[in-house]
Amino acid sequence: MVSPALSLETTAFKEELGKVFQAIGDQKVLKSRQHMLRFCSEHPEARIGGAWSTDVYGFCMQTQDHRYYLRCFPFAGDYNFYLYCYARPERLVEQQQQAPSTLAAQKKKRKRNDRRTQ
Repeated sequence: MVSPALSLETTAFKEELGKVFQAIGDQKVLKSRQHMLRFCSEHPEARIGGAWSTDVYGFCMQTQDHRYYLRCFPFAGDYNFYLYCYARPERLVEQQQQAPSTLAAQKKKRKRNDRRTQ
């Protein structure tokens, strides 16, 4: 179960994701397979070694809270891109450190509510 604090169903995340897609769009990576092939060819260091094809490329973008990985395959025969999103590890640690105090406050509130209903 995903903690509400880690939920991606927020306006802030949707806005951030929109900005990430805008940045990708500005590079014209997703405009067509030809544009994707050109972009990938200009970045041979992004080729993913050991992938099922030698023509799979990976790009990383970071925001304050998330790390995005764009996997590109600029040829017919498979999906041409995947975009993965992960919480940045250092942000997870910060949220986990804050969580115990939040959980303790929630427990305390439940105990007060339980006493009132008895």
